Amino acid sequence: MEQNYRHNRGRIITGIAFILIGVLMLLSRLVGAPMGKLFWPLLLIIGGLLFFVSYFFSQRAKGSEGLLFPATYLTILGLMFSYLNFTDWEHMRYLWPTFVFGVAISLGVVYLFTPEDVSGERRKSGTPILVLTVISVMLYLLAAKASILWPLILIALGLIVIFGGIRRQKES
Repeated sequence: MEQNYRHNRGRIITGIAFILIGVLMLLSRLVGAPMGKLFWPLLLIIGGLLFFVSYFFSQRAKGSEGLLFPATYLTILGLMFSYLNFTDWEHMRYLWPTFVFGVAISLGVVYLFTPEDVSGERRKSGTPILVLTVISVMLYLLAAKASILWPLILIALGLIVIFGGIRRQKES
């Protein structure tokens, strides 16, 4: 009985979302507003929000944290595309690394909401998040043509690797 209730609630939320999107699209056609250009990123944001709603209404059942990845990623992309639409896409040359960084953020959200398990599987996802974040930062710097920072970043990474290895050696 509880399963049917949750399933029906999800269908109602999805149906309401479709109705709202349809009403907005119809109004933009009737008014003649150029919402097509500005409206489509909202579909991504609404899709992301629907995934968030689905997660939070699922009573956070085991395995439902998988809904958080598309929720976060669609919302990030929708926000970025909305911004780009309002700025006539002139900043895309700086924002393209967001495609990679969005994955890192999405994985981070899943990591935060996934319960710690005995096998430590959750801990293993920290490394890809860190790697994707570092790659994203490097790509943002590359896009911004911040070439003076590259040597400093490489020096800092080298020091982190060296001192991290020394610390681990002392601990063991």
